[in-house]
Amino acid sequence: MVRALTALGMRARAVRPDLAAPLPAGLRPDQLDLVDGEDGLDALLAGSDVVVLTMPLSPATRGLLDSARLALMRPDALLVNVARGPVVDEDGLYEALASGAIGGAALDVWWSHPKDGTGSRGHTRPFHALENVVLTPHQSGHTTETFGGRARGIAENIARLARGEQLTGVLRRAG
Repeated sequence: MVRALTALGMRARAVRPDLAAPLPAGLRPDQLDLVDGEDGLDALLAGSDVVVLTMPLSPATRGLLDSARLALMRPDALLVNVARGPVVDEDGLYEALASGAIGGAALDVWWSHPKDGTGSRGHTRPFHALENVVLTPHQSGHTTETFGGRARGIAENIARLARGEQLTGVLRRAG
């Protein structure tokens, strides 16, 4: 993510739980303006135009961005969550977005799976109805299985279209 952002001329800052751990392969220290410990998260949230979440879900990261932390973000700031849904408090995020407390969000991960029965879309709040939210299907894996699953899904939808049947996986804005 840092390589892509800096290639576009953005400055990148990071918060890491273990400052002594090596940076990911291919990432140079000079590509980051700042690498801080977890105690620097609040300052990072307050000073960032775009916050991208990429950490694993753990007891320490569940609810890491709660209402209080979301309130630290600027009204024009954007949140991109490609980590796990529960890293961010669902209700707090919805309220921050609906009220304009933050500028927008791109959500690629969810708080539950529809098959679990808790939210037919993977969330219980109507994020799909907000103009400042982009929802994506979290199909970012680069494995043979992932690509095979995508190809099967596309082929099945093409067959449904040819038969005049309803397509699956279609997102429509409520309204």
